[in-house]
Amino acid sequence: MDPRATATPQVLAQQFTLGESIYAQLTVSRKAMAELESAESQLKKLDTSDSPGSLRDAIHNAQAKIEKIRSGEHESADKAGEHEAGLAEATTGLGTVLRIVESGDRTAPAQALQIFDQMKKASSVGIAAWEAFKKTDLDALSAALVSARREPLKITAIEEQVHYAMTR
Repeated sequence: MDPRATATPQVLAQQFTLGESIYAQLTVSRKAMAELESAESQLKKLDTSDSPGSLRDAIHNAQAKIEKIRSGEHESADKAGEHEAGLAEATTGLGTVLRIVESGDRTAPAQALQIFDQMKKASSVGIAAWEAFKKTDLDALSAALVSARREPLKITAIEEQVHYAMTR
């Protein structure tokens, strides 16, 4: 341990446990963001003027839903007027909180814990929305692509891009 550090072993253990928890949530959130960005990239390539109108509509619908997941535009009656962080903001926020927790030799500030709680919740909501999108909307879009005699989106391609994004 650095002799200049004033933290007790108990404080360091708490910091490590909190850091592990933040890192676990950040990893899951980054994976979902990488998948989302990969799907978004594939959709942009498919969105051409020579696409049939119904296919273009399906692509635009999918792009709009992805943007809502990214930005956090959730329709919630109990949170009217409040800002809800989207998956992108939650992922960034988790990274910031992790840096705060890891850079100190003291108990994590209360504000960092509050931000972690908010970003963890927002991340979980965004991840759940992304998983629901993959199970329903992505399948429907792939069916529309097949009907238009196009290659469907490939989850394996998305997973390869996710692996690349997570390891760089």
